[in-house]
Amino acid sequence: DLPVSASAATRDPEALLPEPRQTHVSVSRVFATRAKDHAGLHAALRRRLAATRPWTAAVGPGFKTFVNDERTSVFVALAVSPLSSHDDDREEGSVEDSRAKEGSFGETVRAVDAALASRGHAPFYDDPDPHVSVLWAPLEDGARLGDVEAAARDVSPGTRAHASPGTPAGTGFRFETRVEKVVCRVSGFPETTVWGRPATLPPPDAAARKRKPPPPP
Repeated sequence: DLPVSASAATRDPEALLPEPRQTHVSVSRVFATRAKDHAGLHAALRRRLAATRPWTAAVGPGFKTFVNDERTSVFVALAVSPLSSHDDDREEGSVEDSRAKEGSFGETVRAVDAALASRGHAPFYDDPDPHVSVLWAPLEDGARLGDVEAAARDVSPGTRAHASPGTPAGTGFRFETRVEKVVCRVSGFPETTVWGRPATLPPPDAAARKRKPPPPP
């Protein structure tokens, strides 16, 4: 579902931007589900995602364009790629070694696909292209798609320049982020976290060791 209508977007172009904290990487198609099935869907997702490992993603700097399945909207997005390292040039305990033991976008998608298949829903695309959508436009005709694609190509080289004073050359809009949460969003309902690995929390045993004993009676 799109957040606003095409007519509303014409009056307020900023309506084409995502809502705050709503940017995300999709790991499934949009599909219909009934309220009575939500609990079972969440349980299936949690079971399949339980063993999934967090991973580090590189976002940007170039833009891509995507069209929805109904061909009613076109989206401009930043490309997302997992950071990887090569076995022959990493040291044990190094950042590269740690990343080699991480999960991946593909691992997450396979877990979600298995959960959705068990509930009778279609899997994700055969060769998914991870991305973060940053803008959308109603796709009224082929000319509109060509205009958006051309604009994305024109803007992409500029994202590789300095983003702000003090930013290293060549980084532009590219940044790294940890993927540590998967949520299930259903229109009209609060989002539900079905998998999470918050890095800021200590392991359970460490938390227990730090807990002070109760005072004597």
